[in-house]
Amino acid sequence: MFTPNAPGAQPLRMEPYRGVDHSVQAMKDGVLSDRGAWSPVVRFWCEHICKRVAPKDYLSEILAIRYWVLSKAPYFNDPAHIEWVRDPQALLEKIQSDGTVRADCDEINSLTGALWLACGKRVQIVTVGFRPPPEPHTHVFVRCEIPGMKDKWVVVDPVAGSRENTMLTQIKSFKTYEMDKPLCHTDSSAPSVDSGSTSAQ
Repeated sequence: MFTPNAPGAQPLRMEPYRGVDHSVQAMKDGVLSDRGAWSPVVRFWCEHICKRVAPKDYLSEILAIRYWVLSKAPYFNDPAHIEWVRDPQALLEKIQSDGTVRADCDEINSLTGALWLACGKRVQIVTVGFRPPPEPHTHVFVRCEIPGMKDKWVVVDPVAGSRENTMLTQIKSFKTYEMDKPLCHTDSSAPSVDSGSTSAQ
């Protein structure tokens, strides 16, 4: 695990990769920090991204952030045998200087989740398995609940890309992690989500 900006970490700390749950913890460490959702820099970028969205159009805020992140942070594999996770502010600083940042799914998920939290939304990390239990979970993405529409979610999965809906139908088990709480839910059915469209079905 390589977490150059995790709270309290050395700039180039490396640890053995210990699976999806380890990745989730690294994401939470970055998002729930003063360089994540609580960072003024993250909040200012959130306001900038949503500046043309009408007041209280919460779904459009969610989708604007989703679109902006995916356009500014194209997917890029981690180094071989290393889980590389930079914090959201580090990613935004790279976008500020270079216009884009190449990032893997954990970093893209962390950035998206931090921006959603910075504009007051409910965010979950979701780990999934594509084989029935007890097979381990092998994939992670984030989702944001649409305000006023309980259990209707917008998903970001940069690995699946345009095949998000297909990916969601293939899930055999999942866990959800609230971004301000420990693990809160485990299930063997696919989570209810809306993979980025304006439909809440």
